[in-house]
Amino acid sequence: MLDTATMPVAAQTRVGRPGDPCVMVIFGAAGDLTRRKLVPALYNLARNQLLSREFAVLGIAHSSMSEEEFRKKVVEDVRQYTGNDGDPDLIEWFIRHMYYVTGEFEDKNIYPQLKSHLVRRTVTISSILRPHPTSSGQS
Repeated sequence: MLDTATMPVAAQTRVGRPGDPCVMVIFGAAGDLTRRKLVPALYNLARNQLLSREFAVLGIAHSSMSEEEFRKKVVEDVRQYTGNDGDPDLIEWFIRHMYYVTGEFEDKNIYPQLKSHLVRRTVTISSILRPHPTSSGQS
């Protein structure tokens, strides 16, 4: 379930407006590009209040791991590649928006599974509207 719980306001001032609600699907979510570039960039968007509070990532890769293992990996990646240890509350909010499916891009049977995950995330995003951890309570 997507949790958009309220977290403390970041010390920084937001530049721009948050993106629209979405679920981002990342093929190769266990790979180097995701680890070094995508995860830190998404975390920095969250830190700068530019991610929608109704945001989620659905990662898919051939590496066999549970959703919890994927989330632990994301925490390690944030800490290693953002240049700081990160805000623990913001990291917790961020990883609760991370989901994982083990599968191969070429496997046509993975797509119904992805569709099922996306439908569940979309319903969850639409039904749970709680403030982003760095928002001041404004929508």
